[in-house]
Amino acid sequence: MCKRKYTHEILERFGMDRSNLVKNFIVSGCKLSKDEKGAKVDASMFKQMVGSLMYLTITKPDLMYGVSLINKFM
Repeated sequence: MCKRKYTHEILERFGMDRSNLVKNFIVSGCKLSKDEKGAKVDASMFKQMVGSLMYLTITKPDLMYGVSLINKFM
């Protein structure tokens, strides 16, 4: 199942089409936490992004793990 076109559409939609390519986007030993003092983000945009990534990674368990970590902060 090829999702190349959908992946490109997601990247364009969220302004990430010029981002750098990485093989593994999870940094080993890094713990994610909520930054109360950080910049506010648009909650609905974040939910749309995570939802799109969850749909995209449904057939890729290695990527689904990282997306589920991000999902904790919704």
